Amino acid sequence: MAAATGWAVYILLTQFVGHRGDGLEGLAFTIPVAALTALVGVPPATGHLTPVVLLAALGLALLLPVFPFALEMLALRRMSHTAFGTFMALEPAIGAVLGFLVLGQRMAPIQLLGVALVAFAGGGRAAWWRSCADQQADAVVADPTVATG
Repeated sequence: MAAATGWAVYILLTQFVGHRGDGLEGLAFTIPVAALTALVGVPPATGHLTPVVLLAALGLALLLPVFPFALEMLALRRMSHTAFGTFMALEPAIGAVLGFLVLGQRMAPIQLLGVALVAFAGGGRAAWWRSCADQQADAVVADPTVATG
């Protein structure tokens, strides 16, 4: 439940920040926030940190999130947070396919079931949302006063 809440807050805040600027200025705010939240993983890794690992981590921390965050911010400017959330539900399936194709990773049947359930839930949510929108549009066509309230 905490993970779902975290994703929901992330999506809504990214959309909010994305609508506040013209370009990608919002990244100037979101990247440092992401860096601060990533510090949670530092204490458990303390014994394994070397200067080379720290330098590589710093470079990855600066470069890696900028591209995906920029794409997500741009996407959230053009689509609703519910549609974006549906696409986010497909990430585990895409990751599983890429892991298999690029790295040769095989998933256990229970893992495949979990990925399928998450993707199915996201797709089901999109179909339900589309059905509700279609019903509302039909109601407006049948009675235009419905749209005005």
